[in-house]
Amino acid sequence: MLVTPKISVVMAVYNGEKFLSAAIDSILNQTFNDFEFIIVDDGSKDESAGILAKYAQRDSRIKIISQPNQGLTRSLITALSLAQGDYIARMDADDESCPDRLEKLFSFMESNSTVAAVGSNAIMIDEVGRELKKVILPAVDTIKKRLTVRNLFIHGSLLMRRSACVAVGGYDITFRLAQDYDLLLRLLAHGYELSIVPDFLYRLRSTSGSLSVKRVFKQAYFTTLAQHYYFTHYPGKIVKPIMFKFRRLFCLIYIYKLGIPALLRLLKIIR
Repeated sequence: MLVTPKISVVMAVYNGEKFLSAAIDSILNQTFNDFEFIIVDDGSKDESAGILAKYAQRDSRIKIISQPNQGLTRSLITALSLAQGDYIARMDADDESCPDRLEKLFSFMESNSTVAAVGSNAIMIDEVGRELKKVILPAVDTIKKRLTVRNLFIHGSLLMRRSACVAVGGYDITFRLAQDYDLLLRLLAHGYELSIVPDFLYRLRSTSGSLSVKRVFKQAYFTTLAQHYYFTHYPGKIVKPIMFKFRRLFCLIYIYKLGIPALLRLLKIIR
């Protein structure tokens, strides 16, 4: 008789050999152990595949899916389609989870049945694991208002109800970036609650050269698309924040890189 795990931890990796072992170990060493660990190797060309194979041999909770490089969003869609747990725990391949992360988030969700997704505070670390600063999320009662302006949550720290994610369509394949922001806003738009556990349960790694000008423009574009959906579908009178209006124009600068489909989407937003 197969036993369904309570949590499905999902992670994608692409050429992540440098920090991959630390990320995997941080999940395997959790105080909560009723989980499966689904890892998508998104066409890595380094030693990631070999590292994953060794871990899969040692721990039966690990399930490896190998695919040609398709990007983070498609990888997460693949992982979610295979997930069996009641909850989805995200994990990024260059970060680390604190030992009691799953236990505390699971306990919170079991006690708060109306919450669809919960995140936590984090500690930002450098490439060798030294603490740089604390990342403190805002008060829970300000989430709905603040989330319409920017993404408050750290994607890798989230624990989400699988049933809620499925109900709103999961990750949207059109979002190459800001896929988590889009999903969270759609959860809000469908009446689900989001929350924050104020403990520091995640270690977010800052790496050199991780943010480019090109990525900033792309992030702004996809952030605007996510906000447009929310303002269009949320069943209430929500005033669009001024940053949304500025961001629409900001996106025009980058449109030529994304082609005609992106232009059509933006024209739809500007109307």
